[in-house]
Amino acid sequence: MHHVQPLIIAAALAGITFCGSAMAEESPFAGSIAAAPIVTEADETVATTKQPVITVKYERLLHLVGTVGYSLGGDTIATVKFNNGHEEKITAGGIMYVAGGLGIDIPHSNWSAQVLAGYHVNSSTASNGEMTFDRHTLDEQVFYRFGGGNHRIGGGLVQHSSPVFSAHIDGQPDLNVRFDDARGYAIEYNWLPGKIDLPFKGSRVGFALRAVSIDYDAKTVNGLPAQKKTLSGNHVAAAVYVYL
Repeated sequence: MHHVQPLIIAAALAGITFCGSAMAEESPFAGSIAAAPIVTEADETVATTKQPVITVKYERLLHLVGTVGYSLGGDTIATVKFNNGHEEKITAGGIMYVAGGLGIDIPHSNWSAQVLAGYHVNSSTASNGEMTFDRHTLDEQVFYRFGGGNHRIGGGLVQHSSPVFSAHIDGQPDLNVRFDDARGYAIEYNWLPGKIDLPFKGSRVGFALRAVSIDYDAKTVNGLPAQKKTLSGNHVAAAVYVYL
């Protein structure tokens, strides 16, 4: 197991701002027709037909949604150097997340909505210590479905609560930095080609790509008020997706 050399806390504190249907022909009998000495009149009739609106087949109202993903981006909070020369960075946008919740297919439309709660963490561990940046997440998003339900694109709000960076290295003082709860925005694309109908009819599996814009403001350092410092948590992510 490698050992961590002295902890380097990056001063990445600069905030980054980002974010057939046709008009019926006139009746041949409309108007006056001199087919004989007698003139015959007929009412002109106009027939209109609305074009059908093509929507994704509505199968169920409620869905269980789950996702596991890998994210990259955000400011560097700390850098871990191992005695073999290897380095690992703890970033404000990394690195693994898991989330689950409820999806709603809006009847007779191509729109759906979902709410997911999750956990997002970036950590590094060695035999003599560990560092972790973690936060709890809540997503509220709206999607437009197309391609027979195989594709969705949408976005919405994200809420990250209790963001904390903690470091414990043998022989050094522990470090605990707490950040204010943060709000941001996400855009996301889902590709759900696998229609499995298990455990429910209309269940799908696939992949997701997403981008998140969010900042974290430091609140306390080891329990004492922190100077006003902002870290960018902006990141992109790829994930496995289930829509049951």
